[in-house]
Amino acid sequence: MKLSIAIMSVPQRAEHVRTMVGRLGQQISAARATGLDVVGTHVFVDSDRRGPWYSWQGAWETHRPIGSTHHVVLQDDVLFCADLPATLWRMAEARPGDVVSGFLPRKSVDTAVAKARRWVRTRRFLWAQCVMMPTQLGDEALRWIDAREETDAAREWREHDDVRLAAFLTARRMHVFVPVPHPVEHIGDELGSVMGHNFTPAKRRARAWLGEEARGAHLEWTDLRHVRE
Repeated sequence: MKLSIAIMSVPQRAEHVRTMVGRLGQQISAARATGLDVVGTHVFVDSDRRGPWYSWQGAWETHRPIGSTHHVVLQDDVLFCADLPATLWRMAEARPGDVVSGFLPRKSVDTAVAKARRWVRTRRFLWAQCVMMPTQLGDEALRWIDAREETDAAREWREHDDVRLAAFLTARRMHVFVPVPHPVEHIGDELGSVMGHNFTPAKRRARAWLGEEARGAHLEWTDLRHVRE
């Protein structure tokens, strides 16, 4: 297995992205020192502000010259745990063929905590702060989406990345699995929403996350019991 990591970004988040890249660089070095084949961090900047899908696609495609088996796209408005690359690696080992989303601010996460479950299985793709999937599957998603961009069904997609991915996964009848606790936290309300989201901040924050100083690689991600949304 080979894991690569990229960040989708907009120019106004440059300062936070520099912090993310510096911290990830140290964590990737630590993961590689233990024998994990992790590569990163590539940053794709939407300088022309063409929207989330353009940025997500650009960040996803950075895996191609690397030859990774699994790729992660992070948004530029997250915090992450103290060993994110190693934690994601263990999750990919546990669910090698699945789509993993590292964040979900919904009641199902509370249920998973109460039942001591490591995973939530969602009905559809909802949140794209941290998306990891096999590269073959992600490449198939890009081809599937591109082939439908000019159809009537795509009119509601607008520039959204998560909506497009949801459409593909629904067509494939695939679920998304969310780890509990989450390896990332969403801080878009602190940095200022690029998309104009003005929801109550608590509704866009993790209900259970590891924290910046905590490590997640040692948790039992191979326990695949889950809560269904």
